[in-house]
Amino acid sequence: MSAVQIPDDLKQVIDRQVAEGHAASVAEFLDAAVRRYALELEADDAEMAAAAKQGLSALRRGDYTTVDGPEARRSFWEGVSNDAHVRLAELRATATDEDGGDHQQATSGPG
Repeated sequence: MSAVQIPDDLKQVIDRQVAEGHAASVAEFLDAAVRRYALELEADDAEMAAAAKQGLSALRRGDYTTVDGPEARRSFWEGVSNDAHVRLAELRATATDEDGGDHQQATSGPG
């Protein structure tokens, strides 16, 4: 394998991690980083496969919505939007709970 040129900004990060004792050497740091990245990619692949399997199972059960026509499309996207707002509010509440709630949340729009 040929030597890899590491950009200066990444080299500084790696050198700092080694200096702080998070790795014994540049090689050890890079080895750990590559292994962690590979595991992350594999986890992403597993999540995608699980989502595909779940979707196919739903199709086989007939658990899906047919969207035909402008009114059905509008209604569908309103539901998606509402669900997204609820999930976002839940995530914000969780984040606020985890960090002690000592910050203000940015809002958009009038008010």
